[in-house]
Amino acid sequence: MSEPLGNGIDTAVQLKTGDKEVLKMVDQTIDAAIAQGDITPVMVFGRALRRQMQASGLALAKLLYRLSESWELFKAVGVDDEFVDVVYADMGIAPETTTKYVALWGAIFENPAVPIEVKESLESKPMRSLILLTAAARDEEFDWAKVVDATTPAEIREIVREHRGQQTSSKTAVTLELDLRNGQITARQGDQWRIVGVLLIKEYKQDPLVATGIDRIINSAGIMEK
Repeated sequence: MSEPLGNGIDTAVQLKTGDKEVLKMVDQTIDAAIAQGDITPVMVFGRALRRQMQASGLALAKLLYRLSESWELFKAVGVDDEFVDVVYADMGIAPETTTKYVALWGAIFENPAVPIEVKESLESKPMRSLILLTAAARDEEFDWAKVVDATTPAEIREIVREHRGQQTSSKTAVTLELDLRNGQITARQGDQWRIVGVLLIKEYKQDPLVATGIDRIINSAGIMEK
């Protein structure tokens, strides 16, 4: 939940001088495009920024996964604190975010049951989509071909929902959905739906305790975002 909602309880990151160079590049790119009367360089630069963001998200997930897998080795040489606590203290990443990133990398990219070509395709999917796939990735009967063709988190959410329904029955399966706009939780069964609760989504970013509580509710109940 933390990652899709904007890392509400992750700590702030202080940018260094070198990190801000990209902001100067934005001005240079826009100014050059205006002078040339051509928007193409701006679009190319924007796509490059998106690729960097995607690669950074994947790299962070892999880093946290490998660090988690190696934690006992570090404890053996004197690291006393728990993995998620150290990551939060030194990297500023909330435990809930860390747990989700570790889980998605292990369930998808370290999973030998997921075909290599599927993994390569998933590298281009938003992190929100990959988190949605974490649980489904552990099911050997999951249809990865459908995911490869999906382009948005909403499409992948629907694929996961359909798969969950097939595991029981499309008529009897009950799914829970969270509306990120107003915090309403909806229970769906076939063509029927009912509002069954409300979470304090508007306070998620302001109150760490609320954020932790919401994350636990979503994780334990298997609620999907919409």
